[in-house]
Amino acid sequence: MLIDIATNQENTVQDGTTSSILLASELLQNAWELYVKGIHPSIIANGYSLAYQKSTEFLESLKINSTDSNILELVTKTSLSGKGVSSLQEALSKLSCEAARGVSKTMENGKIMANSNDIKIISRKGGGATDSYLIEGLVLAKQACSPDMKRNHTKGKILIIDGGIEKRKPTITSKIMLSEPSMISAFREKELELISKQIDDILKLKPDILVCRDGIDDSAIRLLELNGICAYRRVERTDFELLSRTCDASIVASPANAKKSDLGSFESSVEENWSGVTHWILKGTKQSGMTLVIRGSSDTLIQEIETSFSDALGVACQILEDGAVLPGGGATQMALSRKLKHWAEQFEGRESLAILAYADALEIIPRTLAINSGFDPIDQILALNAAQASAKSGIANKLGINIINGTICNMYDSGIVESIQNHQQCLAGSTAAAISILRIDDVLWAKNDPTFPEGIGEEEFEND
Repeated sequence: MLIDIATNQENTVQDGTTSSILLASELLQNAWELYVKGIHPSIIANGYSLAYQKSTEFLESLKINSTDSNILELVTKTSLSGKGVSSLQEALSKLSCEAARGVSKTMENGKIMANSNDIKIISRKGGGATDSYLIEGLVLAKQACSPDMKRNHTKGKILIIDGGIEKRKPTITSKIMLSEPSMISAFREKELELISKQIDDILKLKPDILVCRDGIDDSAIRLLELNGICAYRRVERTDFELLSRTCDASIVASPANAKKSDLGSFESSVEENWSGVTHWILKGTKQSGMTLVIRGSSDTLIQEIETSFSDALGVACQILEDGAVLPGGGATQMALSRKLKHWAEQFEGRESLAILAYADALEIIPRTLAINSGFDPIDQILALNAAQASAKSGIANKLGINIINGTICNMYDSGIVESIQNHQQCLAGSTAAAISILRIDDVLWAKNDPTFPEGIGEEEFEND
């Protein structure tokens, strides 16, 4: 269950996996302490559920709808903290923000949509990690089917076929008895006729570039070359869909089913040789796809950069779609904890103890920040709690721990901000996992000392 909440956190908001695991673990630890005191797991689960519902309401009251033009950079920098050196964090933050803005588009209702899947990532060994760069357009390690095809285009149409232009093969094992040698040539002529029919269907649409997911027969390549069409074959599924979105083209099953409206448009198409490998660079018109070229000295470093960039890009796309943010540095968790403790005073039953346990669990985030920064966690928690309690209402919820010097400062003014989706998913996943485990009786007994089965004495067991 803990693995699942971390996976969901990563897939949903691309950040906060450690926080979700810490919070879920602390919720279970506090629940165990209540259970030892005689509080039934069902009461603890009900209290946790009430505390979670109230926490989501408090989050909405704490969120900041920022209009700062640099908010995108600030959020991505916060999500990248602890990943690599500061120079790499700065470079990846700029790249992720540029990429997110490059693929964003404004819908008819005025909302902004940014799909992080429209960014393709490729690696190129050599150079330093900060030498990574973005290219406007999609880059595929592909070259045209024939060296004689026209490879460079400026503005044109593209046809994408989810299949190939090849000779048909029987789907079942069969034998054909030929009575005359001339029948072999008749078979070949029929195959060429079928291929020519597919090429004729393509020529009617007059595309400049043809992309097939499967292979293209040599005879078809010659016909396409004669008619000035550049063809690419055996394109991977992920690249296939990226091409479709970038050029606003429809993917068709076969040339016979293709229509003029299925064609996509592109701004330019060129081929370049990078370290002995030919790369096809296509720039769309309807939606600008982009490619990140990662530079690095080793495969491990390149993989780490790719993971960090993907996380930062996902966060940047979320902020573009919904600009609501929350202060980091443990400020939000401490504010929620203080509000829940005050709210718990309204309850007379045992659920109030579970709500207080939930509030105490939220303090694990600022406490862990203090420990990882080399400061005393007790002193930092006390100082942060006192600072928020004595500050003005508009500033109190923004006060957090400065991990560099250990002081309590305004996280928003310091540029330490996080997306509200990060906190919402963290609370939802951690609470759901804790409540689910609480409802499993055997898990609660697992912390008891090991016992011997009935009928077997300890001494007898040791002798055996």
